[in-house]
Amino acid sequence: MISAKPTEYRNVLFRSQLEARWAVFFDYLKMEYEYEPEWDEVICDGFGVRYKPDFHLPNLDLWIEVKGKKLEELTDIEVMKIVGWGKWESVLILSGPPRLLTQKSDAHYLCTWNPKKKQINPAQRNMWWCECLKCGHIDIRPLGGVPERCSETCYAHDEYGLFGNELPEPDGHKSESILSAYRASRNYRFM
Repeated sequence: MISAKPTEYRNVLFRSQLEARWAVFFDYLKMEYEYEPEWDEVICDGFGVRYKPDFHLPNLDLWIEVKGKKLEELTDIEVMKIVGWGKWESVLILSGPPRLLTQKSDAHYLCTWNPKKKQINPAQRNMWWCECLKCGHIDIRPLGGVPERCSETCYAHDEYGLFGNELPEPDGHKSESILSAYRASRNYRFM
């Protein structure tokens, strides 16, 4: 197993270069983020474990954990640490570096907690970063498209008064901003 290499970016010491690459991605898209904003105690297999999520995107109220492996490669304990303590309704697990996904890739997973059953729901796979081509809002959605709030506002009606669901939504996951952020994070040279 390859150990993580602590990496400094914009005066923040990230625990790994992979996390720093995601910070470059968020910065390029002008997305506000907090790195490892808080610790908390997680109960895993009857033991208390200290856990700190990698990122919080306050404008999306989204918690993010960056992993260098796929969801299937994570142990139940690792997934429970990430999601299972129920503080957050959902956690996005970013597997690997920022990159354009394909329909066949399985790199980003949205994991949610079921507070009634006190268990993790099945992961929602193939989550993609996308941009509304009308207002520029960035979000994460299954299989591309436009951010959910923009489906209800920007694309609710077109200039002819037709409902957005009668017209195909633009392919927001391939916007120039998103593609440029992928390139910037991949090409950034850390000191």
